[in-house]
Amino acid sequence: MKNYTESLILDDWRRIWAAYQKHLTLFILALAVDTVSTIYFMTSSGPEQEFHPLVRMAAFAYGPIAGPVLAAAYKLIAALIVVLYWHKLAAPILTTAALFYLFAAFYNYFAVELYLNGLMPWLPF
Repeated sequence: MKNYTESLILDDWRRIWAAYQKHLTLFILALAVDTVSTIYFMTSSGPEQEFHPLVRMAAFAYGPIAGPVLAAAYKLIAALIVVLYWHKLAAPILTTAALFYLFAAFYNYFAVELYLNGLMPWLPF
């Protein structure tokens, strides 16, 4: 029974990979770029400035390098669950998430200085 179940699960993942290979690859690459940029950002500015609560909590618990890596692994698992259960919406969800991760990576590398030095002093709180 165990081999049959494992065979079904493996067949499902092969079918999903074949159907959404481009979207999953884009998502994984964008997630990796965002993770590296988050590590860069956190080693220079600290985890206090992170917007994503999961990444911030992981960075406080495990440090500015291991925290974002563990949070990225959690995000990847969540994305795979989405792909597994919502086949029809997998492509737009993965593409949208990849675009958000690419924007976040751009923000971490380039716009964070503008935000911290340009906008923060002007905010009333």
